[in-house]
Amino acid sequence: MTDDVAIVQALMARLRANAARLAWPDVPLQPGDETSVAFMGTVGDPDFVAHVAVHRGPELLRHIAYSGWDGVSFMLRWADTAIE
Repeated sequence: MTDDVAIVQALMARLRANAARLAWPDVPLQPGDETSVAFMGTVGDPDFVAHVAVHRGPELLRHIAYSGWDGVSFMLRWADTAIE
């Protein structure tokens, strides 16, 4: 694995963890928890949705979906964590 790939993988892991912290600020991640983030639709349309899920192995621990402008707000707050 090249250094560039390792850097990108570390950044993506941090961003996924940040998504979970934004969605559930009072629930810490445990070792082995995997977070996924998905955005669907067109930003600004009422059908735009942001999904955040946390799995531990095959078990879904938490899932939340933000729709419409709530989804856009979550996406922008999440993107802001990449800049910090």
